[in-house]
Amino acid sequence: MVNRSRIPSKHARTGVAISATELVAVDARLRGGVWRAPLDPPPSDMAHWPSLATALSDLSRMLGDAGGTVDSALMPPLAEVRRLTLPPMREDDMRRLLSRNASKYFVGARSAQIVGVSLAPIADV
Repeated sequence: MVNRSRIPSKHARTGVAISATELVAVDARLRGGVWRAPLDPPPSDMAHWPSLATALSDLSRMLGDAGGTVDSALMPPLAEVRRLTLPPMREDDMRRLLSRNASKYFVGARSAQIVGVSLAPIADV
């Protein structure tokens, strides 16, 4: 059992996973270490998600304003990760290519997408 009062706020870490139906938080300061909040389905335009905003506000209230770090993960279908093999190009060109053609590379892409690029190390053959 972790004594919640002994966790220095500047070292406190909270893990948050967000799916289309639930927010799950893990933090030693929470009762039992884990907290879950059901979410209403995200709106189709993704402009404002009231149940997510409420869940994050509730979590913030439970943890207090003591500071710390939040690590978050978006779960499918909110995020999709794929390894692609593309011809050699600069990273900014790759980002533009993937942003313009997201629906070609990512099956779930229906509207504007945020695309991140991480170059994989070149394996010796």
